[in-house]
Amino acid sequence: MSVSRFSGASRSVTLASLLLLTLLAAAPAGRGADQPAAAAPPRLGIAGGYFTCALPADWRRQDDALKPGDKTYQLLLLGPRAENAPVMIFVSFFGAGNDDFKDYADFVTRNTTDLWSDKPKAEARKITLNGRNALTFEVEEKTFLHPESKSDESVMIRERFYVLLARDRAGFFVLHYSAPSSVFAEHLPVFERIANSFEIL
Repeated sequence: MSVSRFSGASRSVTLASLLLLTLLAAAPAGRGADQPAAAAPPRLGIAGGYFTCALPADWRRQDDALKPGDKTYQLLLLGPRAENAPVMIFVSFFGAGNDDFKDYADFVTRNTTDLWSDKPKAEARKITLNGRNALTFEVEEKTFLHPESKSDESVMIRERFYVLLARDRAGFFVLHYSAPSSVFAEHLPVFERIANSFEIL
């Protein structure tokens, strides 16, 4: 599964993979509190990366705990599970000088390139999202649900990404949807409503 590499020292391991393991092993984890998703507040994000968007009321919501000087922010929405795997939507901001990606091009390259073969696995294309220029791409990969054990249980995970530059054109936003392929189309409208209501403040 290829996603925002957003996880401390091991940057080569993707965020969605780490969250998948955490969610399978225990209660939802994260730096922020788990709470029901509700109507979007007037402003989400951090300095340089404030935004607003519609939020589904029946999905669980987790926000990063913010600290002074943070250059990254992430909102996670957890939907219904399928095939023993979570359905997830991320809305993330990566400010200039963050520890994860040099810029939006670095994010796109790393998430459209196979980690092991270094060959392209997806092609980003230009679109207009709610009046703003954006890049989008999709990936689909088999993910083992219990890589820490000898279990061969796996699921095909399909993901869609939207990447937009921030107002300063140095930071960038990522809207990311991840779901088992069998239910990808079922929950895609939820993600598209978020994407089509997304506004940079």
